[in-house]
Amino acid sequence: MTKPNPGRVAQLLAAAFLAGLLVAVPLLTTPAQSNPFAKSAFPWNINEIEKTNKAPEKDKASLPPIPGMENTKRYLVLKVRFKQVPEEKELNGFRLENEKKKAIGNFLSHNGKDKKGKEGIVDLVFEGAWDDLAGLTLTGGGHKELLVAPKESDTKDKEKKTDPPKTGTDDEAQAASALRLAKYYIENKKPDKAKEKLEMILKNYPKTEAAKEAAKLLKDLK
Repeated sequence: MTKPNPGRVAQLLAAAFLAGLLVAVPLLTTPAQSNPFAKSAFPWNINEIEKTNKAPEKDKASLPPIPGMENTKRYLVLKVRFKQVPEEKELNGFRLENEKKKAIGNFLSHNGKDKKGKEGIVDLVFEGAWDDLAGLTLTGGGHKELLVAPKESDTKDKEKKTDPPKTGTDDEAQAASALRLAKYYIENKKPDKAKEKLEMILKNYPKTEAAKEAAKLLKDLK
């Protein structure tokens, strides 16, 4: 049997060692990703927030004012800047959540249809009751962003409060908003979306006036 050449063995070991360093060094020197949108399917951030009592132009005919609430700022317009505006179905997937991750308000529309694939700002319009935006989060595309940071006093006193959460006017406003959107879907021949909103009203706001009408409408759709 031929004895291995000690010099040759040393050369091979040295070559293997250097090859290992070449692989390891990039891994060790690559900086950690600092981009907050690294995991986002389509990077975005909130550019501006506006409350208004005016429905989007294209939806005005289908969304007449609710009697007694004509001057209420029930529409929340979030101007969101995208590095690349995504597909329409992705835009329709945006939602607002409170601190308990419960969906708040109803997504109404957007103006990003003609901006797909481009960098720009898209208006995401939500309908609901917007007295206080503190703690609400916009989520979509694997990313989320606070609209307004929670008030410090609210955070400190959260554990001290033992009173049950208030219902009544807030729930009535949210339910009425959802009911209007359900009717909008019915009028525009989108029964599946209407059914989804009606079922949400019955689940989240069962004691409201809107829930009574929602139950009737849901029965007619089935």
